[in-house]
Amino acid sequence: MQKITFLFVFLFLISFSAQAQSTWQELDSIGITFLESQKFQEADLALNRALVLVEQEVGNQDTLYADILEKLLVSAYYQGKYQQATDYAKQVIQVKEKALGKNHIKYANSCNTLAALYYSQGLYAEAEPLYIEAKKVREKTLGKEHPVYASSCNNLAVLYESQGLYAKAEALYLESKEIKEKSLGKEHPDYATACDNLAILYGNQGLYTKAEPFYLEAKAIREKALGKEHPHYASSCNNLADIYNKQGLYTKAEPLYLEAKAIREKVFGKEHPNYASSCNDLASLYESQGLYAQAELLYIEAKKILEKVFGKEHVSYATACSNLAVVYNRQGLYAKAEPLYIEAVRVTENILGKQHPNYAGFISNLAILYMNQNLYAKAEPLYIEAKDIFNKYLGKAHPDYASACGNLAMLYERKGLYTKAEPLYREVIGNKKEQINNLLPTFSEKERIAYLKSIEHFFSNFQDFAIAYHKENPKITDELYNQNLFTKSLIFASTQKMRQQILSSGDSSLIQDFESWKKQKETYNKLIQQPKEEQEKSGVNLTQMASDINELEKSLSKRSTLFAEN
Repeated sequence: MQKITFLFVFLFLISFSAQAQSTWQELDSIGITFLESQKFQEADLALNRALVLVEQEVGNQDTLYADILEKLLVSAYYQGKYQQATDYAKQVIQVKEKALGKNHIKYANSCNTLAALYYSQGLYAEAEPLYIEAKKVREKTLGKEHPVYASSCNNLAVLYESQGLYAKAEALYLESKEIKEKSLGKEHPDYATACDNLAILYGNQGLYTKAEPFYLEAKAIREKALGKEHPHYASSCNNLADIYNKQGLYTKAEPLYLEAKAIREKVFGKEHPNYASSCNDLASLYESQGLYAQAELLYIEAKKILEKVFGKEHVSYATACSNLAVVYNRQGLYAKAEPLYIEAVRVTENILGKQHPNYAGFISNLAILYMNQNLYAKAEPLYIEAKDIFNKYLGKAHPDYASACGNLAMLYERKGLYTKAEPLYREVIGNKKEQINNLLPTFSEKERIAYLKSIEHFFSNFQDFAIAYHKENPKITDELYNQNLFTKSLIFASTQKMRQQILSSGDSSLIQDFESWKKQKETYNKLIQQPKEEQEKSGVNLTQMASDINELEKSLSKRSTLFAEN
């Protein structure tokens, strides 16, 4: 998820006078130390005692009082106590407004914090005016070229993206990125974060080729500025791995997931949520490949960590339950899966409500479980509810909406309700064809094959449906024939198109690289047909050579597409 800037006061350096600290100051300092080490209950004890002493000294309308409330709300947030954190944030705004006025930067920061809390609970309507208010005050006090104003643009963009308002989100992400480039330069970690956020936007729309260069840019910046053992570099590895995983490029994803996991283990230890996140992501990769035993162990490890850190009433714990349930469900272990799904739904409903995309995802998973057991009456209302939520918050072009349509279509097909299934299948196929048209022109041949393999089940499901339905609607067999031609011709057509565009470009550099690619591929094909001893004698690293050929082909494909567009 994109980084939302909270700008909590406790993150800033706190300076003290030369005089001896009073008791509330000592307790405040202790509370900060406990917060940083994620010992939240100890932090609450120290900070609540400090709050009582501050109120006795300066009253409850002083900014010192509000500062401690802000630290308490951070603690409540990380414990999953969102309502308590929200109540603290409302108190802080009241104090800041009365003490400093509505045009003060600290008032803007407090609006931003409350907005972030509403956002995390899926309360988008409540969050938007507060984000806009914070942005307006920051523009007035700091100007439109300040990094903090850029953060406001970013936060509002995250909100719009979550509602499927991609055009509004993109404009704000681009504005934030431009400000950070101008004010901080293109080698600054904050500029890398701006690249990351834009990449996430494109990735969430299935526009992986637009996302990848931004992820790569962010990763290169972080490696140079922070080093390869920094958590932010680990995040870059993880983000890049995610889009490869979603495209079925598993061999590219795995080493990146493993690198991120190793860094997080070294930096945070094996009982930290960030390490748990890496376990979860690597498990999802193995799950996608049907390696359920490996996935199960990692999901269990992640669940234990998150339960220990956050407790059982937290969205991260709910996600861990659902992930483990999916693995059991896919193996037919329904009795083990169902209570985990139900727990995930219960926790998410309590914390985020019944209109949040996370809730939609979990009820969809529960419906799949019932579907696998032919419990259609239980599955159908859950599928419909999930589809409506995804449509409202993510839009019809989103892959999650397509999956929801596909799930409901399969249910109607199994019940013999073909006229209800047909329009849903058409939505799925239309969604996937649009993604193909956006993605394939810039893939290498190897990546085209891998991507098509990752989505082929959508087309095969429609094929099975068409065969079952053709007696009632004979015309659907013509559509099936056209679809088969479409899928079979995709790789050949896009490869031929690339060659034609290169040779007709008149770009000597492009043509030279194309000829080099052909020669390298011919050499590689000859080498792999030789005995292993001969391969070793050649002194060529075939793995590296294959990677270099693939990257060169990908570069050629992108450059030839740009030529055609221009």
